[in-house]
Amino acid sequence: TGAPLNRDQLRQNDVFVIVLEGEATTGLDQQAIVVHPQPAGWEIENAHLGAAGTDDMPWLTDVTVPLSVEARDDRYVAAVDLSEDQTRFKLAYLVRAVTPGNYELGGAQFEGIVHPRWFARQGLGRITVRPPAGAGSGGVDGPWWGEVRTGGGQSGG
Repeated sequence: TGAPLNRDQLRQNDVFVIVLEGEATTGLDQQAIVVHPQPAGWEIENAHLGAAGTDDMPWLTDVTVPLSVEARDDRYVAAVDLSEDQTRFKLAYLVRAVTPGNYELGGAQFEGIVHPRWFARQGLGRITVRPPAGAGSGGVDGPWWGEVRTGGGQSGG
């Protein structure tokens, strides 16, 4: 549905979309790296939503196709081009909650490759992954499209 998720109500095997949005206000052409650390209870399912299409998620629009993407065990990494004409980016990837527990959710980080003094950092958060709903149900039946939206952050340099 694209509705924001309650990070304290995630259940084991829930699948959801992470949306990372940002804007460069420097007026400079730059390539940048966006890094989003993953808490221990999550695994990246699909790091290429922008490139693979989002036809089954009509609420997810204007996704930036990154220059490159890596789905590492502990983080999502994407490279984006920003310019005076293209100041915003919107990245999306699919995550599954795999291990019940309470975890730190690291904030996303943005850093210019050519101009590393331009950066932004998002604050930390907490998440809770609960056991699957109902005994023997195995959790949800397939993915449901909620989202954890991250944005803002503090820029510095």
